[in-house]
Amino acid sequence: MLYSNDNDTRKKATLADVYRASDGTYVGNICNKFHGTLLTGGSATSWYDDQPIYRFAECLLGIAEAKVLLGQDPRTEINKVRLRAYGATYFNAHPEVQYPNDVSNGSIAALTTFYTNNPFVGGDEDATEAILKERLREFMFEGKRWHDIRLFDKATKYSTANANRLLWPIDETTMSTNAELVQTPGYSD
Repeated sequence: MLYSNDNDTRKKATLADVYRASDGTYVGNICNKFHGTLLTGGSATSWYDDQPIYRFAECLLGIAEAKVLLGQDPRTEINKVRLRAYGATYFNAHPEVQYPNDVSNGSIAALTTFYTNNPFVGGDEDATEAILKERLREFMFEGKRWHDIRLFDKATKYSTANANRLLWPIDETTMSTNAELVQTPGYSD
């Protein structure tokens, strides 16, 4: 339900639905990104896929993050990302997918249920949550989520991380060679 609208092109590019062969019932979904290429006549996967390192959506969402931290409106940048994801025709005809309309207190009961106390993502009511949601949709399976939730101090909300163990401890050798060091909180004896 993270991709609550099937018109979001990121859904098909990110997740592949899996159905039981015997009766066609839905089982779940799997990653549909960066799975390699099966060359004609080959029986093994070739890793020729281009894996993006930094792309325009990340630049736009970075600007949106800066605007939120400065107390400004990130509407323009978030909507540029959503416009590309939904396509201009659908995006312009459906204001409910435009920021800030993807909310947990709207008229769509399924979204209200989905966003209320969701352990992974929030609605558009909070601009920070909207940015985190777009980054999750845009960069799923690309190894960016942990850094995103740490940046906005949401690691304990959106993961099973222990608040006392978010920083690395100082190793014993370093501690013993420098008496001025104080062990990272959460790791003391």
